[in-house]
Amino acid sequence: MTRPRKATLLFSMFFRLSVAQATGLFDGGDPHTYRTSFVLDLRHGMKDLPVQAARREDITLADDPVTPGNRAVHVEINRGEDFSGVANGSPRTEFLLPSNIRLAPGREYLIRWRTYLPRNFAFDHQQWEIITQIHHGALSGPPPFMLTLSGADYAVSVRGGKNTAHGSGVRICCAMDDVGRWVDWTLQYAPDATGRRATTRLWKDGRQVFNGDGMPNAYPDDSRAYLKFGIYKPEWLIEPSDVQFLEIYYSVVAVGEKAVRP
Repeated sequence: MTRPRKATLLFSMFFRLSVAQATGLFDGGDPHTYRTSFVLDLRHGMKDLPVQAARREDITLADDPVTPGNRAVHVEINRGEDFSGVANGSPRTEFLLPSNIRLAPGREYLIRWRTYLPRNFAFDHQQWEIITQIHHGALSGPPPFMLTLSGADYAVSVRGGKNTAHGSGVRICCAMDDVGRWVDWTLQYAPDATGRRATTRLWKDGRQVFNGDGMPNAYPDDSRAYLKFGIYKPEWLIEPSDVQFLEIYYSVVAVGEKAVRP
């Protein structure tokens, strides 16, 4: 057995809690099978992360709302902003991972991130918003994977192949219980447009809350899918809404990958 590289050891340190609580997630329980692709290092700021927002200052590096001395990414969005210069002209404030971080068929990925809803977070019971998504590459259609807030619950939606219809997804109770605390998310994702070798498993705070294995979760011949974090409310300017302003924090964004076994 080869000695894990330093980068792999760093990645396993980020994922230790999820590994311990998600039995069977790894081959033989060994997290070293995943090679580190990306770790968000907030000590060096966010200058290298692409942003889609009405104003660059809507995404800032901020103090961790829970742990003094730590840093986090603060994302905010205001319904009254001018979104005409944003992708599709739709209300969004999102940051992307660097352009070399892509999610391609034939690979399996382990993705970890944390979200924090402020204690005064305003839940919208009239429409949903995406808070994490895998965005397809060159093809058009809904995100292959998205984590949303739907009222006071989370929801997970998986799309791919010919199944491209929007839907409310699978609800996960209860986002309202998470205000004022960090939530740990772990996504195991192997893209496959046919669904035959597709893996889409989501853990929340170490407990599996979604298993979409066998469901098409990518578009045909798409090797350029990528990750986006932030708030996207596609219907905000055209449908009734309970809120005018939203904010959310992110931290500990990391991606590991490995080849899919034949």
